[in-house]
Formats: sequence, C-alpha cells, structure tokens
Amino acid sequence: MHNMALCFQKMGALEECSLCLDACLTQLSSPHVERVYRGDPPRKLKRLKYECKIHMQICALLSQLNRHQEALCHAKRSVQISQYMIHDLMELCEHYNQKIKEAKKRE
Repeated sequence: MHNMALCFQKMGALEECSLCLDACLTQLSSPHVERVYRGDPPRKLKRLKYECKIHMQICALLSQLNRHQEALCHAKRSVQISQYMIHDLMELCEHYNQKIKEAKKRE
C-alpha cells in the first residue's frame, strides 16, 4: 500500500496518495499487526518509526492540498510518536546498561 502511495505521489495524484497513506495507518493499527509486534522491542520500534514516517508524509501531502489543520494533526502525532520512541529507547539503554554492570560485577 505504501509503495502505491509513493507512485500516486510521483504521478501527482495527491488525493489518491492520501487515501493510500491513510490505509497504511489503518493497517498498522490492526489487531494482527499489534499482536505481531508486541513483546519484541526492536520490531516495535521499527513499526513506530514507520508510523512516524507515514504521519509526516501525510502531513506534507495535506499541506500541499491546502488542508493545513489536518496536516498539523498528523505532524503533532508524528512528534508524539518520536518522543515515545526516544523515551522507550532511553529505557531500553538503561536496562541493557544495568545488565552489563551486573555481568561485570559477577566477573
């Protein structure tokens, strides 16, 4: 779906591109996708990065279509996801750092 959106964008069919990107977001929030990525931090972060990218793409696209309020909503959502990812990565780093310290103490 994302590749199709990119094709529409290259062809200048911005409304169709917007619909495809919306479908990508809908697909990402499906229960199946959530189940696949739950419990696997690297895969979860990859999914969040993809979601963030799609929101920014939609933001740029809606801005081109002079739908600035909707574009702003997607930009804000992208920033929220980015902040969540940074927080999540910091916690993950602290966790692994703690594991390394404990392993060094045992040596």
